[in-house]
Amino acid sequence: MLDSRRSFERRQKPDGIIRLITFISTIGWLLIIFCSGLTIYAKPEQTNLFYEMFNVPVREYWNYSLLNVVFLLLVFLLALSLFGIFMNAMRNRRKTDKIRKSLIFQAFMSIVGIILLLINSIL
Repeated sequence: MLDSRRSFERRQKPDGIIRLITFISTIGWLLIIFCSGLTIYAKPEQTNLFYEMFNVPVREYWNYSLLNVVFLLLVFLLALSLFGIFMNAMRNRRKTDKIRKSLIFQAFMSIVGIILLLINSIL
């Protein structure tokens, strides 16, 4: 008898928590792109024939001030993505709710980035 009843979903659009999780995911992807760009800019420049012909000086070392900024951004990204995963786990009640894989990927990538920066600073 209960199966014959149709359940009516009164909530038509995402609530505030789902919008917050989407916002956190978007900010996380922007931080990953920004950290990647800063890391590329911080790495040593490569010499080529043009630089050697005209004796243009090139930077042969990592820019550690930029890498410190990247490290802080990755720690912030890790905290933000873990908060998003926590909020997502707390708000997983509806049938249409799902775990955001992008938040898990962002947390994993930030951990990998932090480990690589720590290894780079030690060596």
